[in-house]
Amino acid sequence: MLANLLLDPEFQAAQILPENGFGLGFAIDVTRVTDSSALSALQSASTKLGDSATPASDLANSLVGDSAAEYQNLVEQGWLENVLQK
Repeated sequence: MLANLLLDPEFQAAQILPENGFGLGFAIDVTRVTDSSALSALQSASTKLGDSATPASDLANSLVGDSAAEYQNLVEQGWLENVLQK
């Protein structure tokens, strides 16, 4: 239920705006939103970011997936050895 709320297009529209305390990029693929009112809210929020904001399309192009599960132990061990212990 929380995941549905967090991925809701209306919530996504609100959370990209810095004045709401987030200022994050969209966590959803805006091109897949079919509800016209939700799409309108997303587009409206995007226009409120100002000229200095990086366009959502540029941010979307730079996304990478999570690391493969087989690397999790290596990442955790590296964290312990190189960050936590120093």
